[in-house]
Amino acid sequence: MIPVGAAPVKESLVSRVDKVMERWKKATAPMKAKSSHESIPHAVQAPKDVFTQCHPNNRADFQARVDTYSSLYWFAKPAELNLLTCARFGWINTGPDELACKCCHQTVLCRIDSRLGPEGARKVAEGLRGYLTTHHLDTCPWKHNPSPKSFAQVNFWTPESALAEVHATIQLGITAWQLHRLSLPIQLDDSFQADLQHHLAVPTLRDVDEVLTALVRQVDPDSRVEDADAVVVACLVLCGWKPAITTLGKTSSGGAVPLRCAQCNRTWAFPVQDAADESRAAHAHDVDGTPFPKRVKRSPSVAKLHPLHEHRWCV
Repeated sequence: MIPVGAAPVKESLVSRVDKVMERWKKATAPMKAKSSHESIPHAVQAPKDVFTQCHPNNRADFQARVDTYSSLYWFAKPAELNLLTCARFGWINTGPDELACKCCHQTVLCRIDSRLGPEGARKVAEGLRGYLTTHHLDTCPWKHNPSPKSFAQVNFWTPESALAEVHATIQLGITAWQLHRLSLPIQLDDSFQADLQHHLAVPTLRDVDEVLTALVRQVDPDSRVEDADAVVVACLVLCGWKPAITTLGKTSSGGAVPLRCAQCNRTWAFPVQDAADESRAAHAHDVDGTPFPKRVKRSPSVAKLHPLHEHRWCV
């Protein structure tokens, strides 16, 4: 005799299996390229529903997940929980210390108590690192199918490609520099200059400046960038920073040029002041046509720049 209610239970189980298979099929479905250039891996644009799909070998999808992490919500995390490692396993940053997987709808809270000592914090971080795999549901395609480790590593160039990249970025930096003028004098940090002198194996800091200036002049012999500014441009480029300006004729709010590192996904504002702004200030008049009273001139403070310290983790 078939127990009462047995048939509905069987139907419910089949229905659940069908739903799981449907979700798996949707998450692992291949993307459709809209044009020929989109079939190239590095040129593929992430689809709108990228977070609900599992394409571990797609760099555009991986970068889209990385872009969800910010210093505001994912601050000072240990190496075990760096944002690239988390993104490899399909997690995105959805709130303060919070990870979420949009395929299996699981969340992980990665807050580490500040009262813990170094050893205790390390053990907690290692435990949370394990959750990147185990906290996915068994039916989630990310559970045993992360993105390649190479996605979370700094790309190493051949000497030829590295030189070409540096030259191209220096040219971009020169273009931005010629359009804007620094609002404060820029002075390189003493420890940074000492390290640079050591790596370049030159006897004096003057030799460091000459080497970097020569590099900039090699890229653009006709550049009107002064030698001191050329040194700063070269240092920014050699330390992995590239102007992230959509329109080179404009700066971000507050009069700053955004610089971005593609490896650690950090963007920071480099202070600038347009010559036009200074001209307007110099010729400013009151409504009755009389010039504004002159303010007492103050010696400008010097901004100490350490390009490596601006990175999040990749130095």
